[in-house]
Amino acid sequence: MALTEREEKILKTFAVKDFFIDHHGEATVKETIADREAGLKGDMSEEEFMTWCENNVMPQTERENPPPLGYDSWDDWDAKEYARDRQASYPYIGDQLDKLYHDIENGTLDNSGEFFTAIQAVKTAIPKP
Repeated sequence: MALTEREEKILKTFAVKDFFIDHHGEATVKETIADREAGLKGDMSEEEFMTWCENNVMPQTERENPPPLGYDSWDDWDAKEYARDRQASYPYIGDQLDKLYHDIENGTLDNSGEFFTAIQAVKTAIPKP
């Protein structure tokens, strides 16, 4: 399915994720473009509408957006993937606190305790590059 230059301009007013979330494959791309035009064009002339489309291009890939908060760049995001993976793998904070409590109670608040071994298991399974 080839799109005209005009259709390409209209299509770029959708963020890629919005297009797929909103339409779930129920409409063809050309139908979706026609719906977009019908909903936006109103009383605009063709020239005004095309200018609007050119001035309202949405990011077409995730990397065209700024990186998530707390990251300086997408390279920084990529470099800290291990930290996000570790975070998802650590025991829940309540379980960590329970392990700490028992380690204090048992006198094993060192590298032989439950808390240390649980955290160490994650760090070993997901090493820092």
